Amino acid sequence: MSKIYILIILLLLSPAYLLDNNNTHDWGDDFAQYLYQAKLIRNKAEPVKKIFNINEYGSAKRGVLFSGLLSILPNFSEIKPYKQLIFVFYLLSAVVVFMFFSFQFSSLLSLFLTLCIYFNYHVLDLKSTVMPEFIFMFLLYFVFVLEKEQRLRSKIYIIPLILGLLTTVRTIGIAFFVAYILTLLLQKEKKWTKKFIDTFKSILVFVMIIFLINMLILPQIHNEEYSFYKTVFILEINFNSLAFNLSSYYSGLQLLFEQEVPRYVNYVIFYSILFLVSIGIIIRFKSYFGFKEISLILYLLVLIVFPRNGACIRYLIPLMPLIIYYLIEGGLYIFTLNKLVHKYSIHFLSIYLVVLIISNSKTIWISYHTSPNEYGPYNKEIMADLLKIKNITKPNESIAFQKPFTINLFCDRDSYYYNELNIDSVNSKADYILLAKNRNIDELYDLGLNNKTKGKDTLELTNFYLIKAK
Repeated sequence: MSKIYILIILLLLSPAYLLDNNNTHDWGDDFAQYLYQAKLIRNKAEPVKKIFNINEYGSAKRGVLFSGLLSILPNFSEIKPYKQLIFVFYLLSAVVVFMFFSFQFSSLLSLFLTLCIYFNYHVLDLKSTVMPEFIFMFLLYFVFVLEKEQRLRSKIYIIPLILGLLTTVRTIGIAFFVAYILTLLLQKEKKWTKKFIDTFKSILVFVMIIFLINMLILPQIHNEEYSFYKTVFILEINFNSLAFNLSSYYSGLQLLFEQEVPRYVNYVIFYSILFLVSIGIIIRFKSYFGFKEISLILYLLVLIVFPRNGACIRYLIPLMPLIIYYLIEGGLYIFTLNKLVHKYSIHFLSIYLVVLIISNSKTIWISYHTSPNEYGPYNKEIMADLLKIKNITKPNESIAFQKPFTINLFCDRDSYYYNELNIDSVNSKADYILLAKNRNIDELYDLGLNNKTKGKDTLELTNFYLIKAK
């Protein structure tokens, strides 16, 4: 029976392929890093271009398994094939999320829950970017499914292996591994000797898989993700960052469940969701404090504590199935308080979820008929500008830009991360500075940065100024 529901999910979600299925992308530099790493994986002999002030920007190597998957596609001058690959991950993750729900709820309710998540506007919007969230969700909820499978004896090896893969997709995957280890140690039915043996095996498999992936995929770049994040935690964490993150993620949750209805109705929906999720969490924590519960706590803790919060909604999306899970748990508990209502509880919940899906249809319709960003990095004029920059500059010269991985990917040049805080230091080191010329590129145009930047010679391109710094 579940196979029929999986087929229904695939059929109903397939039209989402038509949304933003084009050769455009935003200027977020994450995708450029993943694609540049994929390019290096595919062309091992190609010299590695660096960001010289990478410590101000991020990690030189991250998400290598995701880049490894992207490297199966050969053409880096078009983004559309990669968005199509992301769509495959979108569908696969939906299937696994349905399986996750099916362990606790009926197949029909699980179907509506899955559709409610994957027809969410923000989830559909994420589908249009080359980001690792859907492969991350596929692996994460596959682990949750395996953890519930009592007959699988080898899961003591399989689960840490998949969690190792998860961590090489996004570093925050380590939070779920820590949750898994804590789950092993908190098992009441096992002796301490057995707990320690299982824990040792899990840690060994987890460390080995991460080590092997980093050795086999992109070995020419040293992975300093952990040292980078540790430095950020130590130097940047403070009360203001914690308060800002709490406020941001609270607002993010509101946006995540926002519907195309009047604002006051959205408030009612959000606070009812918050109430039911809280009830569901309390009920689950009282009856069984396990892997899902520890995972939720640790993931949220990392999000709130980590000082840099640049993609609030994107970080919350992998939690959506867990949030919905506790929402239904809370709703079912409320229904048990009345015998007559409890009898029809699944029907009430199913109708409520259908209404939520339908209310999202207007946003989806608007999204389908909205013109894509014409001035993204894959715009023909911008691609021509970037190719011209590559031809003008020498292979050993460096370019300072707000999106330095874009320079590595499209111009095949070393780069510097450039912003208003490091103008003087970067000006004295970079050979060139690249600035957005006009407001058409609204994601990049910075009037303050343009006014403060000075150089010897300026070449005016169609969409940029290329300034000779030295």
